[in-house]
Amino acid sequence: AMAVMMLGYSYSDAGEHEKALKQMERYIRLAPDAADPRASYADLLVRVGRYDEALEQYRRSLELKHDYWYSIRSIGVIYLTLGRLAEAGQQFHKASPFLPQSRQQKASILGSDAYLEMQRGKYSDALQLYRGAIAIDSLNGSVAFGMVRALEKLKKFEEADRAAEAVRHELMRRNLTESPQMLEYYIMLARLWTEEGRLDEAIAACDSALGFSNPLTRGSVYRQLTEIYLRQKVYDSAFGACEEALRVNPNQPEALLTLTKVYAAMGDGAMVREIGERLLSLWKDADPDFQNLADLRRLL
Repeated sequence: AMAVMMLGYSYSDAGEHEKALKQMERYIRLAPDAADPRASYADLLVRVGRYDEALEQYRRSLELKHDYWYSIRSIGVIYLTLGRLAEAGQQFHKASPFLPQSRQQKASILGSDAYLEMQRGKYSDALQLYRGAIAIDSLNGSVAFGMVRALEKLKKFEEADRAAEAVRHELMRRNLTESPQMLEYYIMLARLWTEEGRLDEAIAACDSALGFSNPLTRGSVYRQLTEIYLRQKVYDSAFGACEEALRVNPNQPEALLTLTKVYAAMGDGAMVREIGERLLSLWKDADPDFQNLADLRRLL
């Protein structure tokens, strides 16, 4: 059963999603009374944007094991994607007691809370939470990346540059410069440099990120490239990059929102409305303070 599970994830990482789903269905048949096969199947459904089906599978896994923290947290991740921020936070905190309690776990919860504040556009509150998390666990990579993002959003570019340099030194110190963490590092740099207007350097950072990506993970790189080309008003390149961003998951909300921005910049109101309706459907239950929803409504 474990081998079948790993085969499923491997097919998914390689971009062969139908084969991946078939292996996870086989995993369920091999271990029908276990929670993990349902959760693993749900993971692959999330990757291709089938969020309602994924929620159903995570919930079925919890019927088999009510305290399965992974499914509880993963439901929160889907709620986050769909803009249901308050419910996402509840799921993250609900999962926490089922994990070993440690300083690292406390920092992770603060980091999750900070990310939710980022999604509400409350960047100062998010920065405070990120700093609190770093004070507890200075080695938490996702928190460090998030803090740079918060500083960037607050236009504190000098401090953001220093924080990004500190991340680089930490990655070097821990011998992680050839690890998958470099994908997130280079995306972080690309976002920061895009906001600073250093667009050629941002493109170079995206090129470096692609070197650490696979067919599954490179969508976030292409979405950032779309943002850069949009600023350069190179719309053909922006469309091409956004097509790549949506290749694996045609329902990826942030990529769809970026595509809507491209059409808006070109003055194509019909396409703005068409894609906007798709996003409104995905975000039909989103919290009113969800920043992406507010951005979409401004475009519409």
